[in-house]
Amino acid sequence: MNWIIPNRFIAFMGPEDNSRVKYNIKLWSTEDYVNHFRNLNIKAVFRLNRPDTYNKNKFVNHSIDH
Repeated sequence: MNWIIPNRFIAFMGPEDNSRVKYNIKLWSTEDYVNHFRNLNIKAVFRLNRPDTYNKNKFVNHSIDH
């Protein structure tokens, strides 16, 4: 996660199609984020990257507004 403002806002690098490691950094899949966001009680995601980066329905199908 890049920024966290408790109970308000979290900024994160957009999900990848699959989890992987690149340049010693773990890139999370949408499913990784969904599991983590559930634990943090996050209910909405706002896209800050290109629409072709990931499928928003992977969040929507897990009851996270997009």
